Parts: sequence; structure tokens; C-alpha cells
Amino acid sequence: MKIQNEDGINVPYKGVSEEEIKELNRFATECLEKDPFVLVCTVGNKGIGRSTFGIYIRLNGFGSYKPRAL
Repeated sequence: MKIQNEDGINVPYKGVSEEEIKELNRFATECLEKDPFVLVCTVGNKGIGRSTFGIYIRLNGFGSYKPRAL
């Protein structure tokens, strides 16, 4: 899959595995049973794809959660 980076250039994005997306979905669902909202944060070293992952989630959503309405 390719997505646009901050400079408007299409870059390849391999993404996270289906298993990791299912796990994120499960955690978010569990948290929403207790609290009214969930904040998903990404951490890691420079250049590992945090921003790219954020773009992917905004465009595609994850699990049972739909993408952000633009």
C-alpha cells in the first residue's frame, strides 16, 4: 500500500500486522467499556513510522473503528 507523506509524496507503507490491529481493536473496546473515550499514542525512535502509522489509522481506521471523517 502507498500513502502520502507530509511532503505529498507517495511512499510505501507495510503497516502493522492484522494480529496487531486486532489487539489494538480489543484494547480500545475494553477501554471504551470503562471510559467515554480512548487516546491511542505511538512511541518510538526517530524515523520508524509513527507519523505514517497515524496517517494510516486516520485514512483506514482500525478493527471495528471507522476512519476519521474529513
